[in-house]
Amino acid sequence: MSFINYNQGEIAFETTGKGKTLVFLHGFCENLHVWDDFVKRFDGYKTIRIDLPGFGQSTLPESLSIAHMADAVKAVLDELDVKNATIIGHSMGGYVALAFLERYKAYVESLVLFHSHPYADEPQNKIYRQKSMDFIQRHRPQLYLKQLFPALFTKNFAGSNAFLIEKLTHAANKLPSENIIAALKAMMQRKDRSVLLKNLDIPVLFIVGAADQIVGKKQSMGAINYPNISSIALLEKVGHMGMFEHPKKCTKVLKDFLEFCKVYHIKENAKVT
Repeated sequence: MSFINYNQGEIAFETTGKGKTLVFLHGFCENLHVWDDFVKRFDGYKTIRIDLPGFGQSTLPESLSIAHMADAVKAVLDELDVKNATIIGHSMGGYVALAFLERYKAYVESLVLFHSHPYADEPQNKIYRQKSMDFIQRHRPQLYLKQLFPALFTKNFAGSNAFLIEKLTHAANKLPSENIIAALKAMMQRKDRSVLLKNLDIPVLFIVGAADQIVGKKQSMGAINYPNISSIALLEKVGHMGMFEHPKKCTKVLKDFLEFCKVYHIKENAKVT
């Protein structure tokens, strides 16, 4: 584990390998370790996993927003002297990836929205997040997290993978209430960034769980036609955690996308020269 000083606190990250850079951003109440097994499948690439502010071993700043999280990602890339990368964001990490694209487009070679979407919270989602914040303030956050993680998976997968869910829940139980509430508020207040994808000139991949109860298939499918170059992988019988529920399929989809990106960028660079 490595750390950088950032915003009067610290940001934790881990790197492996050499080659083209892949930046993996975790989702809500997760940390960089959700990617530990998945990144082992990507030999020939440099992978960067980051604990977003307030999660894992990264410090919660005084003020937290999705844009602030994107700035923390940029600080890690600057520390590692990375000027160009594929940004892969899972769920909340996808919101951060889009904010990063908005602020630092020149650093983004390609984008992967992994069970994520570019839209702001709908009114019903905002109500749910407010109720979640109220619940956490009234009760122990452990009660909230105990309900959260099983809902991320299909019932069949959750029923046969109790140890994994317990592991994820145990890690999240270390989070203070204020960290969870700050992230809920940041997601609730985030703006619609779908305009960033319209006519975007870099490749974008949407990985969608057909049984995802957190990010609806309709939200992802609605955005696929925005970028100039996009593809979608619809994973049958997969909920919100494809990296665990169907790692082989997710690996193949992502590797195929990365190979396409290599060819695409070679052709684009040839046009320039």
